[in-house]
Amino acid sequence: MNLFALANKAITAFAGPLDRNVVIFMLHGVHDDEMEKMCRPPKSSMHIGALKKAIRLMKRYYTIISLDDAVEMLGSRKQWRKKCVVLTFDDSLKSQFLITMPLFEELQVTGTVFVSTEAVDLQVPYWWRRLEYAFEKREKETLDIPSLSIRCGKIDAAAEKKLLRSIKDSLKKADSAQRESIVSMVESQLGVSVEETRKNDPFAQLLTWSELKALHDGGMTIGNHSVTHANLAAIPEEDLRYEITASTRAIKGKCGIETRHFAYPYGEYTEEVRNELIRNGYSSAVTTESPGWNNRMTDPYALRRFTMPADPDKIPYSISGLKEQVRKLLYRK
Repeated sequence: MNLFALANKAITAFAGPLDRNVVIFMLHGVHDDEMEKMCRPPKSSMHIGALKKAIRLMKRYYTIISLDDAVEMLGSRKQWRKKCVVLTFDDSLKSQFLITMPLFEELQVTGTVFVSTEAVDLQVPYWWRRLEYAFEKREKETLDIPSLSIRCGKIDAAAEKKLLRSIKDSLKKADSAQRESIVSMVESQLGVSVEETRKNDPFAQLLTWSELKALHDGGMTIGNHSVTHANLAAIPEEDLRYEITASTRAIKGKCGIETRHFAYPYGEYTEEVRNELIRNGYSSAVTTESPGWNNRMTDPYALRRFTMPADPDKIPYSISGLKEQVRKLLYRK
């Protein structure tokens, strides 16, 4: 038993925030060994072995509940239960059907999958994964993006991560047309196509509508993640209404599912976004803000989430609050 595992026994004995809060975890992809052989996993993807260990640990010390039950508890419509955890998955990735669903059925737990409807409709990989795949599988080593003031004569290992992060940070603030133009430019200059990414990158593959329906029928909660995964805090009012209403209609029309929960793309939202969700009948929305503790004083349209630790042994340490306190001590001014 390692040091973290020993410490977790002591941490869990003192429930602390978990007696007074519901914890929500944020995950994205889940992968197995075969996927790792094909491509380098992104940081947001968790190995199935680690997720299985994480769920078994959580089931030992906590109760995994649905987001529906959590929102009912937080709104005082259900009796409060201590030590409750919710699992959520963003971005409509196919691995949520191929890998997560069988695992959840085996371990008899549930979770919530947030869907970006255009991704499911068009089956075009998300722009950030297209960039990651292009950098990993590049056939050329030069890059010139005048609009971002980027010119790199040779992309070596030392420059790769910094360059990729810089492009991603810039494109999060761009509109969809500018973003697509730059991503296509990067793919062309590095010698990788979007079709190649779609076909050969298992981390880029997306759910189909039939798979989404199967997830729902298997006991998963289906939530909304907008149409285009746009930054809703930075788009015109008309576009905001479209992103929410059109995605709501699509999930209902394709799968017969009434969505009650929303995940803000990039975690960004404003009061206008919140109000639009209320007008469309949503009961809650999740952010990317941490720590992921939520109690009856928490705004249901600003629910907080922890990022799931890659090392399952760190879960109790993370949700106990000790991690946040250590971070404050290390980075305080």
